[in-house]
Amino acid sequence: MKEERTIDTVSVMFKSKRNYYTITDVPGHKEFIKNMLTGASHADVAVLVISAEEGVQEQTRRHMLLLKMLGIKQVFVAVNKMDAVDYKKERFETVKNQISELLNSFGYRTEEKLFIPVSALEGDNIYRRSEGKVWYGMTVQR
Repeated sequence: MKEERTIDTVSVMFKSKRNYYTITDVPGHKEFIKNMLTGASHADVAVLVISAEEGVQEQTRRHMLLLKMLGIKQVFVAVNKMDAVDYKKERFETVKNQISELLNSFGYRTEEKLFIPVSALEGDNIYRRSEGKVWYGMTVQR
């Protein structure tokens, strides 16, 4: 399987009834750290994408250090490529535990709502709620 690499920084702006938002997708590969820093320097919240196949990697640690240095206080974790591990709850929990340890070491709270199993390839929990993954229940707290 060919690895996808985001090279450019992409921003999308939109407005809700009350606020304006910008979502910025920045490359995370070490060759593009400058782009990541530029995009993340304007962020209030980060979504850290972790491969269900690979789990926490050296670049994951690097990203956490940079997010902490930039003062980003809220981090959501998308455990991607769940389709590649047959949507196994055990694998999700393993990766979740790995990233929880890392988040704790940087002083972030790790609550259940911060971790979401996704499949970007299939669109599960990306643009539609995942069907048939009864072990994962996503609730929105207000």
